[in-house]
Amino acid sequence: MSQLPAAPVSVDLFRHVLARFASGVTVVTVASDGTRAGFTASSFTSGSLDPPLVLVCVARRLDALGLIERGGRFGVSILAAHQRDLGLRFAGLLPGVHDRFAGVDLVPGRDGSPWLAGCLAWMDCRVWRLHDGGDHVIVVGEVVEARLGEATEPLGYFDRHWQRLSRLEPPGAGPGHDGAGSLLRALSPRLVDGEFAYVEVETALPPGVVPVAVVREAEGACAIVPREAAERAGLAPDAGPFRQITLEVHSDLRAVGLTAAVSDALARAGIACNVVAGLRHDHLFVPAVDALRALGVLRALQDSALAASS
Repeated sequence: MSQLPAAPVSVDLFRHVLARFASGVTVVTVASDGTRAGFTASSFTSGSLDPPLVLVCVARRLDALGLIERGGRFGVSILAAHQRDLGLRFAGLLPGVHDRFAGVDLVPGRDGSPWLAGCLAWMDCRVWRLHDGGDHVIVVGEVVEARLGEATEPLGYFDRHWQRLSRLEPPGAGPGHDGAGSLLRALSPRLVDGEFAYVEVETALPPGVVPVAVVREAEGACAIVPREAAERAGLAPDAGPFRQITLEVHSDLRAVGLTAAVSDALARAGIACNVVAGLRHDHLFVPAVDALRALGVLRALQDSALAASS
């Protein structure tokens, strides 16, 4: 008996199924004839080690495709967890953004493709082959230059959301379910550029001075502000300079033990720290002279937690 042909898979079902595949996030950029374009791509993968090939699927509707075809090259930036806004920006999901490159720090690749600064890694590629991929074009690129950035936690894409890979753990395995251990394993401390100072605030901060945090007490208020902004506004620092270290672990204010473990590790190393707890991340302010050493202590703390769980 002959079987009836299977019904075609619906577009909606196909999208839902593909959304269950967790991947990293890249931004593909291209510059040709004085024009730049870039787009967020999770449909990116390696193709070959020898020669070094990667492939990315590019929607036919994107202007970037024409630039890639004409210029014969493109760049790939692999995003870190703290670069979620860049993923949204280059996916066209930030309202009011007309120039995706405006205000974005760039690093030039060898062939001129603009890379995004602060990423996990970068590649500069020359077009190797172009293949028909339905409503996309499958672009295969030969990697002609590659660089490594800081090894922090990668940005993940799952169920149509850009999120930390630590968020992808199954229910019962995420932060808060085994105490500070899971939080420490996902610590990924990041040193923020620039120096900061603590200044007293009598009424309001001068225009142009944007604080990281303001602590109000009965005796008055204290603000943590960029040191250069404080100096320009003539504010006398009460203490500083400090460097900011952001703990990239996704946590919340009910997390127990994280800041205690971090503060204890730094105290044992003789490093003072002030903790500013946020709704998503905690931020440490350590003396600028101790910043790199503090970063090393925190990375060692994360490595110990990872080793203990293996």
